[in-house]
Amino acid sequence: MRTRDTTPPLVNATQTLESYSQDFWQRQMSNVEEHASSSTHSNPMDVFKPQAGQLPLARIKKVMKNSDDEVKMISAEAPILFARACEIFIADLTCRSYLHASANRRRTIQRSDVVAAVGLSNIFDFLVDIVPRPGANATSSSHGRKESTEQQQQPMRLEDE
Repeated sequence: MRTRDTTPPLVNATQTLESYSQDFWQRQMSNVEEHASSSTHSNPMDVFKPQAGQLPLARIKKVMKNSDDEVKMISAEAPILFARACEIFIADLTCRSYLHASANRRRTIQRSDVVAAVGLSNIFDFLVDIVPRPGANATSSSHGRKESTEQQQQPMRLEDE
């Protein structure tokens, strides 16, 4: 029989985006501080190492190496920090998407919820070429062309796929 996790959820459906954001980042900082102060590991970076079911370090290292021809060597700590940063990014975007879904009385996160979450915050502006802006019939691409509504409705794709 599985024991129930006593960790409170990262987001509540009744929260505002502002209160969620403040709570989320305070929780992330306290988690890091707690693990750092109670760490019995010989290497301080062991605290950040992904556990089972988390992002694979080999894949992260491969993406890092493929990102630039000049990258030849990568320290052991770099993929660990990238993995943790990606986990936090995914958790934050998922919670923001959930807030949008719950505002529309749904419990399932849909693509439109992710698009809305990205559009509601300027911290996701770096995703402008990947995630279309909500409610736009035609948007300018990075090359100044207009994209049709049909092109915008195609599934989001990652360059690596």
